[in-house]
Amino acid sequence: MSILSGAHRSLVERILANLRSRGLEGVPLFVGGVIPDRDVDTLLAMGVAEVFGPETPTGEAARVLAARLTALRGERGDRFGAGCNSRSGPG
Repeated sequence: MSILSGAHRSLVERILANLRSRGLEGVPLFVGGVIPDRDVDTLLAMGVAEVFGPETPTGEAARVLAARLTALRGERGDRFGAGCNSRSGPG
């Protein structure tokens, strides 16, 4: 989720609540955008997997996402993201 509106805390709260209500609390939520430093720890404490600021290089964000998703696949016995790999895409 990328946020430029400044409504990151309330939106993240609603998204995480919706994920929990659907039994999807293990799905990582990555947040990016113009987020004040003072809110980063709050978002992480709420359950956000990672916060990317506007100066985050795309390659760094991609590496973090890939590492987190690879770890989740290992934890879940490859159920997370099954049928998709980074080389061939879906299927």
